[in-house]
Amino acid sequence: MVIEKYYPKLISLIFIIFGLLNINDPDGIYWLVAYFFIALIPFVSQNIISNNTLKVFSIIFLTLGILIGLGGLNSFMLPQIDDQMINMWEHQREGVGIILGSIWIWFSRRLIINEIE
Repeated sequence: MVIEKYYPKLISLIFIIFGLLNINDPDGIYWLVAYFFIALIPFVSQNIISNNTLKVFSIIFLTLGILIGLGGLNSFMLPQIDDQMINMWEHQREGVGIILGSIWIWFSRRLIINEIE
């Protein structure tokens, strides 16, 4: 289908929106940079960032997402007034977002290469 060639750009747009939604957080700049990185890194030429390097980035983000989601990095996070939404605290939700980002980084080149072909 025609829409399938737009999947990579749509997924990246979602992560850019994730970043923009965090601007009002006390630590919003960190999330903005992280989500923009997640959104844009798969589109960097393979001559600059190889697939193996991209997978390393994915593993790093997965590890960070798990640590953030489980509260292992709470002492490094800026304090903020927090509320539960869908039974998850703010940092847990961000951890899930970073885990989703790591999955996108891992599989993104397959979709992007299919888009070119």
